[in-house]
This record gives sequence, structure tokens and C-alpha cells, in this order.
Amino acid sequence: MNRRCRWGECSAEHPGDFYCDQHYVRLVSGLEDTLKHIYAAASTVYIGRSHYPEQRLLYHRQDADLGNNDHMAVLHWAGDPEEIMQLEERLIANNHGRLKLKNDSLESKGSVVGKWHCIYVAWRWKKDCDKWPGFTDVVDLDLGRRLPPSRHHVLGRNPEYLRTTLTPAQSKALVARG
Repeated sequence: MNRRCRWGECSAEHPGDFYCDQHYVRLVSGLEDTLKHIYAAASTVYIGRSHYPEQRLLYHRQDADLGNNDHMAVLHWAGDPEEIMQLEERLIANNHGRLKLKNDSLESKGSVVGKWHCIYVAWRWKKDCDKWPGFTDVVDLDLGRRLPPSRHHVLGRNPEYLRTTLTPAQSKALVARG
């Protein structure tokens, strides 16, 4: 069964799952470019997926095994969990074996909850790197201020950058309250 490409106005039909070959390559290339930029400035990196990136950032902040990451780039949103899991596994596989990468498996792990899911990269800065501006602060889990899926993020362009200034203990307490 052929499907229509999900890339904006593209009308190409293809036998694959989500995008025509040209746009899939473009999407993955854009995600990889952002990941390379982050990787150069990071001391630890984790690639994952979530339906609630703000909460996931706070999980990363409190978890030493994941690097106590305090920054996140939301790279791509999709309404199909299979699309997100495939992209997550592709990014992990493309970067597997790099010293800073904290992913312990090539598989997409975890349950699927909710309609929209994102691919993200969580990280901590190197001590001596130049940090860039434009981050949204995550200091609470106010559902009224959640990051909404946006067309710019659906196509893997213009990532949304999040950070938290909370300590690991404060993040843990906030997540526990739900």
C-alpha cells in the first residue's frame, strides 16, 4: 500500500511508512545536524522520546545514570508513535559508541502514552564551552504552559530548547508531586 509523504506539501506516494525517500533523508540529516551541534558543546548526551518533554527533562536532571542532564532540545514531533520510535532508533544507531552518549541500548524503550510524541536530545554543557541563549526554563510542571507540538518541530526544523535550573533533588520532588 502506498502512502502520501508527510512532509508539508509533498504529494509523492511511497511504499514506506512516513516520508518519501528524499524527505526522510532531509529530516534525518536536519536532526543529525542539530545533534552534532549539541554534541560538540556537551559533556553528556542522551537521545530519547517523550509525550511530555518538560517532565522528561526533570527525570534526566535527577538521574545520574543519564548524566544529570539539565538541557533539552525537542527536535521533532509526530502523532504516530511508530514514526518517533523509528527515528529515535536511527539517531541512537547513528551515534552509538560515542563516548558522551548515555543511551545503553539501540532500541527505543518505554511505553507509549498520549497522541503526540517528540524526539529529544538531553545534555549537560561542557564546563568550558560557549553556551547559547534562547532556552525556555522548566521550573514547574504547570500543564497550562506545556510545550505544544508545532509545525516547525514536526518537520525537524527549529528545535525548541528547554533547560532547568533546579537541582536533582528539587527535580525529583517536583516529579514526585506529579
